[in-house]
Amino acid sequence: TMPAGGLHGQILHYLMELLRHFLEQQGLMMLFDTFLLYRDEKGIKQRVAPDLLLMPFRFPPPSAYDLDIEPPPMLAIEVTSPNSHLKDLQANVLFYRDLGIPVYLVIDAVTRDAQLREPIEAHLWRLVEGEMVKIKPDRKGALTLPEMGVQIFSRQDHIRLVDMGTG
Repeated sequence: TMPAGGLHGQILHYLMELLRHFLEQQGLMMLFDTFLLYRDEKGIKQRVAPDLLLMPFRFPPPSAYDLDIEPPPMLAIEVTSPNSHLKDLQANVLFYRDLGIPVYLVIDAVTRDAQLREPIEAHLWRLVEGEMVKIKPDRKGALTLPEMGVQIFSRQDHIRLVDMGTG
């Protein structure tokens, strides 16, 4: 779960503000720290709170995203925090694959001692033939997210999002 504030929370709010209007124009929305309800291997309903989930725009937004009712979200985003670094970069890759979420993005921006990581790194996985494949940045250093119509560039102490339509 997300700590109430701190650098992790500031980064999430910043991403939300950067993307909100842009995504609305595309008929999409980001759910922030919303419970994702799923069934475990025994069929028992569980919940987890990914930092951000991408879905088609809907008002009002769901108070929880229930995989018994909804298709898997288009994309899950996690921002690392001191307590979640390894989980975000390792265990969650397979966890989100098993939930059928086709794209997983990690913004590795917070160190174990809750400082801004330099350089900030972005990691992207895509579901390809049932397996999560780590996507390497292109020759310009961009990770492309056609689901949102953006490219992500990670540079030293910042992340830059570029609109694929307008540059």
